[in-house]
Amino acid sequence: MNIIYLITLYEVGDGTSEALNKQVQYDKINYDDYLIVTKKIISTEENLSITTINNYEKITEFTNKTCNTIVNYFKSRSSNILMDLIGYSIPIITTICQSPSYPNLWLTPFEIKNSWHFVFIDKTAYNNKLIEFIPKEVKSQIYLSSQRDIDFKSIRNINNGNKIVYGRGSSSIKCPSNMFEVFDRIDVPNKLFRIVGIEENSWITKEASKRNNVEVYGKLSKEKWIEMCNSFDVFLYQLPEDCFSSIDGTLGLAMMLGKPVVYMGCSAP
Repeated sequence: MNIIYLITLYEVGDGTSEALNKQVQYDKINYDDYLIVTKKIISTEENLSITTINNYEKITEFTNKTCNTIVNYFKSRSSNILMDLIGYSIPIITTICQSPSYPNLWLTPFEIKNSWHFVFIDKTAYNNKLIEFIPKEVKSQIYLSSQRDIDFKSIRNINNGNKIVYGRGSSSIKCPSNMFEVFDRIDVPNKLFRIVGIEENSWITKEASKRNNVEVYGKLSKEKWIEMCNSFDVFLYQLPEDCFSSIDGTLGLAMMLGKPVVYMGCSAP
């Protein structure tokens, strides 16, 4: 069996791209070959079989290798690549990566009609009222752990000297407006706040530039993220009260590294 993994945008450090990459690793025992197809590649890992949707020759060559080919479509914000696969008669599994809290996360009529099965990696999404119409027979929930293949015993703690490093990793959309106020109220000398996964033009980057105890980083590769997370003394994870996102897998990594975790915000699994 061959598998085409379909994603609108691929970028190292992006949550949906990470979920897809992990699914590729899990599926190794099931497929003979795989190909990731995307509209745009911002960055990618080495030795990853990936191409863009306009490379029709490569996609057709791949689908013609065997009659037993399926598509695993990864649905996230503003995903619109599935319609570009019209003309290929292939069973489609749609993986929903986020809770449908915004219109650009809702399943479209085209996606519903053309999906053979729906997979949820988020309990909140699986139980969402907007998903209730999907029969239980064609939907399931899985948990994609990003920590299964990490040798935690080989990872040593980092000495930060006299500094206490607080850190978090997520996109700017998950950062509440009072995040810096919360950090300011922590009565600890020589404290440092490291925030990972933030865009250059974000309000967070601008606010951090006014401070000498805040460091902001963009999206990191898995290896760099593990190294960064291991540098935290405390994992400080705050979500907006009105956020519909679930608590993501970054908390699991911090816990496996033995880091104290402080969570504040909305109720989430």
